[in-house]
Amino acid sequence: AVWRARGNVPAAVDSTADIIGTLLAGNQRGAMEQRLQLALVIIRAVNGLLDPSQKRAHAISIASLAENMRMPRILVDIRHEATHKQLPSLELLRMA
Repeated sequence: AVWRARGNVPAAVDSTADIIGTLLAGNQRGAMEQRLQLALVIIRAVNGLLDPSQKRAHAISIASLAENMRMPRILVDIRHEATHKQLPSLELLRMA
């Protein structure tokens, strides 16, 4: 927590800490709260890792950016599903 207070934490480090914290606290929450938290962490991780690559005048698709960075497609699909459609299952979110 101290290193986060200092600021300028790399997105990969920040996302990893969020994912681990969410998984460790998982059993203390209900299933819906776990789904919401895991979906949020995945959305933030994908966006945080890929947004810095958006350097063109017109946005490139997240899927294209992820492919260029060799990010697993399932993370992009879960991000899309959770953001624009339905919340993925708890099992799928944990697996991701």
